[in-house]
Amino acid sequence: MKKVFLSIAMMMSVAIAFGQALSKDEIKAQKKQIKQLSNIVKAAENMIINDPNGALNTISSAVKNDLMQNNAEMWFVVSKAKRGAIDLENNKKVKNEAYDVNKLNTYAYEIFDDVNNCYTLDNTPNAKGKIAAKYTEDLTPIIAGCHYHLYNAGGDYFKNGDYAQASKYFARLADVADYGFMKDLVNNSQDSLIIATAAYNATVCAMQDKNYEMVLKYIERFENDPERTELYYDHKIRALKAVGDTLAWVETLKKAIKVFPTNEMFQNNLIQYFNEKNMYNELFAFMDEMIATDPSNSYFYFVKGVIYNKYDSLDSAIDCYSKAIEVNPNHMESLGNIARCYIKKAQDYSNNQASTNLRNKAQLKKDKEIIQGYYRNALPHFEKLRQLAPDNKDLWLSGLGNCYYNLNMEKEFKSIESLFEE
Repeated sequence: MKKVFLSIAMMMSVAIAFGQALSKDEIKAQKKQIKQLSNIVKAAENMIINDPNGALNTISSAVKNDLMQNNAEMWFVVSKAKRGAIDLENNKKVKNEAYDVNKLNTYAYEIFDDVNNCYTLDNTPNAKGKIAAKYTEDLTPIIAGCHYHLYNAGGDYFKNGDYAQASKYFARLADVADYGFMKDLVNNSQDSLIIATAAYNATVCAMQDKNYEMVLKYIERFENDPERTELYYDHKIRALKAVGDTLAWVETLKKAIKVFPTNEMFQNNLIQYFNEKNMYNELFAFMDEMIATDPSNSYFYFVKGVIYNKYDSLDSAIDCYSKAIEVNPNHMESLGNIARCYIKKAQDYSNNQASTNLRNKAQLKKDKEIIQGYYRNALPHFEKLRQLAPDNKDLWLSGLGNCYYNLNMEKEFKSIESLFEE
């Protein structure tokens, strides 16, 4: 294969374009320096087959020099040398011999940038607008298989709890398909699966590392993965919350609830937001939308009841809780709230009738019947709560005792009286 590198004249034009015009002496000195650096590149290439690590040491001075950054041949040689060093360490690993894991991982990570530099420069049109690529067809063998090292490195860092490094390596692998020189290499189902998994792993590790910008960058890769869709929404919601993108956070929550209407984390986040912002009309509208979508979900009726409770609209709250219980007879939150609504109505009615003429026995009797009617409505709900959660007395004991007392159910009241002392 013929070797080629950018002409000295082209390098000079780059130098002049980004800095002050050089004097003749300075141009002459740079030409001499570039020639010396190019000789170093050639010397390094000759060393690769026997000593790739030595080749990397030799070429390091050229890599660090600004005059060589646009030299496609240099990046080609660097890539070949790093691939040689990778193979040396990997062979030791396969043979269960001591190997330099840091060198293997680092070079596997860096080689993609080196090859990309070579590919980009090799496919840049010349002064006549033509592309005369010299190295591109030889890049695939250099890079082939290196993406597996990235995956293994990410896995090792993850096992060790180094989530920052793990996400870094998985992210690099997730980006492999974005490199022009890798397109033909990753068009098979196995590599596509590995790359998709790497994007997922990068997201998970970035979440652990609280690198939310990285989470948001890679999470879209698995939005439509049926096995990870719920996790997609979970991580995206958390990340958007962390970076303070409230608008996107709310919209994502709405979408998540429509896809996963039983996920309480999604529900509670949105409900809490609407509640904190006093956006009750918006919350009502969204709950109605969700009820239309999933009328068998008791939670949405319950939320509407809570909102009505907040406005002290007890009758409307009772209607909502009743619908929730109709859908799910064991919905304990609705059972407790509807019972407390009835007791509140009994207390409110009693307070409003405090001025009733005590001589008006007919009215007093009527008032008593109304008040006891509220307690009779509350009673079965507290009894149901007791049945569902006998050990959680805070849910039902006080209310149940209140009902027994006001309904003159002495026997029943005595049966639970001792529980108040426990």
